[in-house]
Amino acid sequence: MKTKRSLFYAVLFGVITLLTFSCKKEEKAEVSLTLDKATATLSVGETAALTATVVNSTDAVVWTSSNAAVATVAGNGNNATVTAVAAGAADIKATVAGKEAVCKVTVISKEFQLQPATITVNVGANGEVAAFNAEGNIDWATEPADVSAIATVAFAGTKATITGVSEGTFKIKATNGNAVAYSDVTIKAESVDHPTVAPTADMITIAFKAPELSCGYNDIVINMFGNFQGNNPDDPDAPVAVSLNDPNYPGWFKVVFPSNGGGATAQGKLCPRQSSGAGTWSYQNKEFEILEGPGERVSDMGSDAILCNEGSVSGVIYVNVTEWSGDPCSETNPAGTASITCQFDIPEGVNTDDITLTVEGMGDGQTWGKVADLTYDEDFNSWSAVAEVPAAFVFKFVISYKGGKNVYQSGDNNVMPVNLTVNVTDVEWDSDPFVEPTVIPGGTGTFTITLGDACGAASAAKVCITGNFAEESWGDSQRQMTAGANGAWSWTGEYPDNFEYKVIFRDSEGAVTSWIGPDANWVFDGETFEQEWSCE
Repeated sequence: MKTKRSLFYAVLFGVITLLTFSCKKEEKAEVSLTLDKATATLSVGETAALTATVVNSTDAVVWTSSNAAVATVAGNGNNATVTAVAAGAADIKATVAGKEAVCKVTVISKEFQLQPATITVNVGANGEVAAFNAEGNIDWATEPADVSAIATVAFAGTKATITGVSEGTFKIKATNGNAVAYSDVTIKAESVDHPTVAPTADMITIAFKAPELSCGYNDIVINMFGNFQGNNPDDPDAPVAVSLNDPNYPGWFKVVFPSNGGGATAQGKLCPRQSSGAGTWSYQNKEFEILEGPGERVSDMGSDAILCNEGSVSGVIYVNVTEWSGDPCSETNPAGTASITCQFDIPEGVNTDDITLTVEGMGDGQTWGKVADLTYDEDFNSWSAVAEVPAAFVFKFVISYKGGKNVYQSGDNNVMPVNLTVNVTDVEWDSDPFVEPTVIPGGTGTFTITLGDACGAASAAKVCITGNFAEESWGDSQRQMTAGANGAWSWTGEYPDNFEYKVIFRDSEGAVTSWIGPDANWVFDGETFEQEWSCE
């Protein structure tokens, strides 16, 4: 009997062991995805082949273009063909098993041309000018013919290499059949204020001096984001700055990125963020100056950005950043439930029932948006809310008085403390929020926007009007406009009170490729239904 019982338990143990091992999941190997090209320059009508290499996945590769009006992509398994449609820039993305790889494509005109059309080279440094869309041999020359006192110029095939000798200007001339193209060259003495950085062809380069950080730069990533890419600074595809590692110029970095796709210009901000630990919220350049190059400082949504001017492609902009908008070395809050209290003076005679106060902000994995409404407590003369916030949360207060809206702008965002408890007092609004608002009532009408040919509306899969609609507002709008004569696009429908609007272009995949209109939006005055806009 004892032997049978022992045999029974032995068999039972064996069955359990077998089931345990058979049910154990095998750990999956890490999937990797790479492309054979990171960048490509094509003329309109040209094609390029891309090949994706996938490791540890048999899933199909999905190919997409960020701007089908500029370049389309046709995938066939791990291979794809990119076709240049119109001048501009587009990201060709391959996706498989949650992994992404990008080839940045620049499309230029089919006309014979030199790029860059203007170039600045420091004394002792090298620069390069390339010819595109040539048929047969190219005859190279300089104007004047002898520039040896200013620079040495070597011609080979489709490229001219320039070495700066002394300050001065001249032109490079290229003749291809009956076509002639020029590039304006400026040789400048090397600045004592910054190192000399070689430009990257067909891209924009920003070289910048970063202010010292208490935690150093080993745990900090500095990247660039703006209207040239349309993503937030925590996006893994955001261009990352690299250190120059020059002992003569400590703290200098450079970042290289494409233009905005709608022309030679782009606008963006430098953002330092933590590369590890809790939170990766990106702050941004606050105090800075443009030292040299085709760029300028411009206002952008309450702070300042770097505008890359005409000629910035294949050029270098030198920037001195003296202050960030926040401290990327500081510990950031974890995700969780936050207690937010706000106190400010309410003018005599103003009824708190006419005031609406909300919190807007963003953090890890979130774009900027409304987080919570605050409730007024008469006993404490304060507004408060309990809200779920993401890690590394930053925010502002938005006040609405009888339909008017003003945003609290302190120059910096409010930063959520680590303990998720915050009390903001003595708020100073950017303008007087307690002025009786002027309301332009909504209604039904036809809005017509006449666009210049350079806008590329004809190449867009869909042209939509967007604005402060209650539903499908701004980037979500699907209100398609109808093409008319002479570049006019019209839309008829219901519009809200105090209507503000813009035009957006969508590609064949539904993604927004361009925003058309003034920086501060078109504001409907109750009478003007027609606008004109030039993308020149």
